[in-house]
Amino acid sequence: MDLSELSILRQANNWFAAGDRVHLITVLQTWGSSPRQVGALAAIRNGKELTGSVSGGCVEEDLLGRIAAGEFPGPGPTTSLYGESEAERNRLRLPCGGRLSLLVEPVSKQSGLPALVAQLEQRERVVKHLDLATGSVSQTPATVHQKFELSNKTLQHPLGPDWQLCLVGASQVAAYLAEIARPLGYSTTILEPRPEYVESWVPLEGVVLVRCSPDDHLASQKIDNQTAIVTLAHDPRVDDMALVEALASEAFYIGALGSSRSQAGRRERLLAIGLTEAQLGRLYAPAGFAIGSKAPAEIAVSIAAQLTAAKHNLLQVSG
Repeated sequence: MDLSELSILRQANNWFAAGDRVHLITVLQTWGSSPRQVGALAAIRNGKELTGSVSGGCVEEDLLGRIAAGEFPGPGPTTSLYGESEAERNRLRLPCGGRLSLLVEPVSKQSGLPALVAQLEQRERVVKHLDLATGSVSQTPATVHQKFELSNKTLQHPLGPDWQLCLVGASQVAAYLAEIARPLGYSTTILEPRPEYVESWVPLEGVVLVRCSPDDHLASQKIDNQTAIVTLAHDPRVDDMALVEALASEAFYIGALGSSRSQAGRRERLLAIGLTEAQLGRLYAPAGFAIGSKAPAEIAVSIAAQLTAAKHNLLQVSG
């Protein structure tokens, strides 16, 4: 499961604070085909429980067993190479020719997890500086172009704020989309001012429902370029004002559910209240790829797919 850096580090911090033995796992290098990218994170508790991912699953199982057996005692981190032989790649189900080097870091008070978590929760971008000999960690603000760097003595690991998703309207589509977004690494908030929708909402793990005017909430938050906003209320009184705030923000994706006909009416209303053509040009509407479906779950999948493409700069706004 591709959880966010914040989710993984927060869980590791909670485990360590509770007195558990915790190891952070970081992908240092990859060769050939690899399931995860350099910098991917996982955390292991007492050699028994895992959060995050560094491969397709078999490497994590091997690490669980090795940590449970007492390997990687610390205090400093240790590197471990997987996939050196064809037999090992087959055993671990790594792609053909795939190898990966992992850093196994025993968590201690020197790891600085509380400070890292606190800064990520404030949506700040930081660099974790890890001393490879001692395991001690310091941190500095990250520059825009800061890169993951490994030397003989230190690891410099840029850590960014959590990806966040704001969904306007507690609809069926919102419920399905929120569930899909969690393994994609998003922290999801549902904004809903209508009492009848609030009362019928079924709570979802990790999803926050805020009963409020969506535009007021968005105006009070830090909406940065790792934020996506999708209006799903099917109510212009709710959706339009939320879009006014969204289109004035740095959000990397702004979508609005509805037909092409409703999109035309929405454009007229938003232009009439002062939005510009340039602002409306940022809007994905109708939100999601055209898949010819009216089923809420399938619509959620189409929006999640378009959201992912926008996140990776693979499409242009058609609004």
